[in-house]
Amino acid sequence: RVFPGDSLTYAVGAYIGALAVLGSMELYSLSLMPLYFLDISLYLKGRVLDKRKKLEAFGKPRKDGTLDLPYEKLYDTTHIAILVLKKLGVRSSERNVVLLILGIQFLLGVTATLLFNTFLA
Repeated sequence: RVFPGDSLTYAVGAYIGALAVLGSMELYSLSLMPLYFLDISLYLKGRVLDKRKKLEAFGKPRKDGTLDLPYEKLYDTTHIAILVLKKLGVRSSERNVVLLILGIQFLLGVTATLLFNTFLA
């Protein structure tokens, strides 16, 4: 398995940005990217304000296959997803964390599409 990390996140963001400019859909594309903005904000908070040298977006694996928070503070959307799942009483496995983040991204996409179709129609 491969962990893409920040390099893939930045590349996907640049790709989406380029497509948005080429397709004249800047505002629509911007409304799809709050999770990317949240990611970079949390990362910068950790590096600048908390002065952490090394930050990872992974959870800390436990023997039962669930994930724990690797730090006492939140430095990535993955950490937020782990915390949300624990608060909801759902098993915080890698699969559930990914599904939660994908679900949020899906809801953002549907909401943006409905809003822009309503305003542009």
